[in-house]
Amino acid sequence: MSSTSSTKIFFPAFLVTVVLFSTDSFCSPLFLNSSSSPLKGKDIGFSVRLIHRSSPESPFYNANATPLDLVRTSLRTSSARTAYFSRLRSKNFSYSMKYPLSPVDLFNASNYAMRYSIGTPPMETFAIPDTGSSLTWLQCLNCTSCYNQSIPVFDPSKSSSYKPVLRGTKDCNNSAYPDDDCQGSQPILCTYSVTYEDATYSIGNIARETVTFKDNSQGNENYRLLNMIFGCGHSSTDNPGANPPHPGVVSLSNHSFSLVRQLGFDFFSYCMSSDVSNGHSQIRFGLASDISSHFLTTSLFPNQEFYFFKDVDGIYVDGEKLDIPDRLFQFSEGAGMMIDTGTTYTQLHTLVMDVLIQKIKKKMPSEMKVEEDINKDWELCYAHKYRFIKVLPEIELRFKGNKDSYPLSDQNAWIDNDEGQFCLAMDRTDAELSVLGLYQLRDVNVGINLKQAQISFVYDFDCPDYA
Repeated sequence: MSSTSSTKIFFPAFLVTVVLFSTDSFCSPLFLNSSSSPLKGKDIGFSVRLIHRSSPESPFYNANATPLDLVRTSLRTSSARTAYFSRLRSKNFSYSMKYPLSPVDLFNASNYAMRYSIGTPPMETFAIPDTGSSLTWLQCLNCTSCYNQSIPVFDPSKSSSYKPVLRGTKDCNNSAYPDDDCQGSQPILCTYSVTYEDATYSIGNIARETVTFKDNSQGNENYRLLNMIFGCGHSSTDNPGANPPHPGVVSLSNHSFSLVRQLGFDFFSYCMSSDVSNGHSQIRFGLASDISSHFLTTSLFPNQEFYFFKDVDGIYVDGEKLDIPDRLFQFSEGAGMMIDTGTTYTQLHTLVMDVLIQKIKKKMPSEMKVEEDINKDWELCYAHKYRFIKVLPEIELRFKGNKDSYPLSDQNAWIDNDEGQFCLAMDRTDAELSVLGLYQLRDVNVGINLKQAQISFVYDFDCPDYA
């Protein structure tokens, strides 16, 4: 019996009229086209598999990278992102519309890759799914300056559905990371310029294109998004320490031009498996993301581009609340707590980290003595022989007015360092903002409801299967 496949097509909830003219400058228009379509498919959903960077399937796979290399890279990235988010909330933050810093340490944040296709005919590519980025972008031909990537670079001239956006239009004015310095013939195209914490950057055109996702929960069924806003990068630089570099980013923020907002769904969910080889890590959109069996739902701060918790009460160890100033978890300028897919290890304000470590030490069995981390990466370590024979203190995140809490499983609170020790898998930051990282959310299905500004958690202990 021959296999069959089907495709569901839906449109972003935007009206677009685009004019393009042929020219050699990526700042200038290319040809003429126009379209307008209503949003369809609000009653549907789909699931996209995520590929861990340690898998040979990943375009970010580096056979020479050791587990220790990956940990240290993730620690650096987590720290850089937290510092950015804190500065973004601060009164003293100087936001340059020309070169706004993005929170992602571009080439070192690639814990997971998301596969999708772009253009007509579709070309397969990969990107980092990132709740801390506000523009989906990838490298495009023709490049004035681009880095080498391991998969083909998208060529918009070969796609019949590529439609650049004009400067001065609503789409351009509302886009993330606008670049006002791009010069060219009139009328010129809408352009963007984004610079990352690691000094890498991407500059190019804002455009619309057809994007296709393979639904991993429905066999051969595809979901196609027409006229999706994205950044077509014609000038990019990589990080010399990145091996190999990646082709782009998929935005999962609450910005109006993020992927999830353009899909028109009110909610999405993601689950990162602790077993990176089982293939169950995934992002689900629309009805496919339903997690009605959640054990905790709490509020996010509404009308924010990124995902900040609204009602954090504090951190508890074996039922005892840490004695720290309430302001450190209250959403305000530079402070509070958020959730972020690009932060691997939870980042806590230095005062919170000090109090947490002291409380855990007091709660540990007396025979368990603190050991210095042989690799000097973690602050609180113990001999591995006690890892599974002693009851470790429970660490919880609690929320005001909510009888339910978020308890960290032992496997998510602690990490083995391959030197006969296990350590607290959290890091301190000088920023007043704290970030709940992916490691502390392994095997937890995290659901975000954009319409109601809520977040839900459910332990799936292997992440939901596709069946």
